[in-house]
Amino acid sequence: MKNKNLGSICFDKTLNRWLVFYYITDNMSDNKKRAKKSFKNELDAQKFLEQYNSNNQDDNSFKSYSLNDILVQVLENKVKFNNLSDKQYSILSSINKIISEEDFSNKNIKDITEDDLFDYFNRLINYSDSYIKKIYNHLNYAFKYASINGFIDNNFMINISKPKTTKNIRKIRSLNDEEQLYLNKFLIMSDIMDFPYKNVYLLILHMGLRVGEVLGLKLNDINLINNTITINKIVVNDKNNQPILIENYENSRTVNINKKILISLKKQLNIAKTNPENFLFLSRNYTLVMPGTINKILQKIMNNIGSKNIQTQSLRYTFRDECLRNGLTQKEITKITGPINFK
Repeated sequence: MKNKNLGSICFDKTLNRWLVFYYITDNMSDNKKRAKKSFKNELDAQKFLEQYNSNNQDDNSFKSYSLNDILVQVLENKVKFNNLSDKQYSILSSINKIISEEDFSNKNIKDITEDDLFDYFNRLINYSDSYIKKIYNHLNYAFKYASINGFIDNNFMINISKPKTTKNIRKIRSLNDEEQLYLNKFLIMSDIMDFPYKNVYLLILHMGLRVGEVLGLKLNDINLINNTITINKIVVNDKNNQPILIENYENSRTVNINKKILISLKKQLNIAKTNPENFLFLSRNYTLVMPGTINKILQKIMNNIGSKNIQTQSLRYTFRDECLRNGLTQKEITKITGPINFK
């Protein structure tokens, strides 16, 4: 065997021929194949291989991939093999965009130094710990991919540690008694025809559902005979920041309807009978509602009494706290709400 890094040449006694093995596809491709060509003598085989390597860039040693190139390929591979959800795809796409704005991201990945990575991660301290972790994991995956495929000789990511954020984290809290009284009164007094998302907030506040779970409800998910709601779908934002419905939902469950919202829910069912595809809640244009829209409206409502940074998750936590006061265990609460933070 010769020229193991650039291809190989061997003599086949059975054929009495010299064989050249070389790669004919881009090493970034998942369909990389090794090709074979035969020659009568070793000299011709050697000349072919040298000429092929000088004229083609199918071998890693001739490739010049930037970090951005690698990140794009890594994301495509994750979509292809890991079946990323639209939400996960959106997060990783935004991370790729953030990294692409760095000068070192346009370098050939083998020219990126350990100092480049140290400097970059030291500048991430204004992000949350959660986002720093996502960036770290994504870059770590990219450098491992580059190392495995021979694009780099040294994987400097193994020497990098995640920095701690210096950002002041705003903890999501439940509503206090005054806020809960105000919101309940506001929702009860609101006419459903003037405030079409009234029951979205009631379902979150009195049943602990996620906003996306509520927005994914359809008429046949509501069983008034058994007094239950089946949650098996969720609305999230896709990679284009548009709402989409995710079915085969991992946190599917069936829960009892809280008597506090039963009358209001029946009115919602009557209104929703004319909705396309029998969705319980749609926008005025009969499209899926963005979860962020529900959050923004809630914040405006709560700003009237000076309450800041209230989110729909705050309503879930309010329901959680009420359940705890009523003696329910964390396991019992989780059966109703799905996974929820108890810290």
